[in-house]
Amino acid sequence: MYSSTLTPVPHFPSSIPHLPLLISLFSPPNNGSSTSPLTLQHPIIASQDAWELRAVLLLWLALLLTVPFNLSALSSTTPTSTSYTIDRPAREKLFALSTSDLAQRVTLLTLPLLHRQGKEGAYAALVFARLFSRSDTVPGLPGFLDWAGAEVIETEREGEANLFASVLEFMVVIPTMIAPEHLDVLRGFMDELLLPHLRGSRTAASSGLVRKLAVKAKGRWWVAKLRKGYRLSGEMDMPNGLEEELDDLMSGLGDKVGHHYRIELKVRTRSSVFPQRSISPACLPSCHQPYPIRLS
Repeated sequence: MYSSTLTPVPHFPSSIPHLPLLISLFSPPNNGSSTSPLTLQHPIIASQDAWELRAVLLLWLALLLTVPFNLSALSSTTPTSTSYTIDRPAREKLFALSTSDLAQRVTLLTLPLLHRQGKEGAYAALVFARLFSRSDTVPGLPGFLDWAGAEVIETEREGEANLFASVLEFMVVIPTMIAPEHLDVLRGFMDELLLPHLRGSRTAASSGLVRKLAVKAKGRWWVAKLRKGYRLSGEMDMPNGLEEELDDLMSGLGDKVGHHYRIELKVRTRSSVFPQRSISPACLPSCHQPYPIRLS
């Protein structure tokens, strides 16, 4: 259903006119009154039982955000209502720089879904990853990370694990989408805020999913760094500190994350540093078989 390239995806029309339709579905109904809307989204998708439909529409929105046009050219002058309001400090973080109307609407309509559990939160994170991997919107990435850091710290315990998982999902997928010069911004956010907060939070740290995503996000960052560093320089030298980072990742992966991702990380890391000896995906283990080849 979802493709990371521009390959046509069945049942997900990629034509631009569908973008305003999706925006309207994620917007509350405009009843013309000054009272706040009763639902976050259009009533068609606002019920609690419609979470699967919202998740699929989020995937579609993430696909449409790959359009090769500046989003300002697709913005409408007609204001879109939203029942999700943000305070002034949050707005100053998110929209400190000039932002197209369409990007602002996508941001405001998707922010509350980051607090949802399961696929809704994960696919909302994917929407933001697609949004901030674009050349015309990537300047807003530091502001979004500032907002996410403050929101994670301030969120009540009941919803902390959900938001933390969504932010980590964002950190898992965006390294492979973003330009190499922005990877250090992600690393700083991870090392200076997310990981320290995770170590000090009983609620988030008690979630096996959160711990798994933290390890996965760190591993994906290094894989992207190695792959993109090789493409830029053509050198194959190991970066300083990589061995220590791998030891740390392997220790973290022992926390019930699974043997198979541990092997996948080793394979992808070695393939990035030594591309001419990249290992075929066929060598990866199946779900029921131990890995037959020793890589060390």
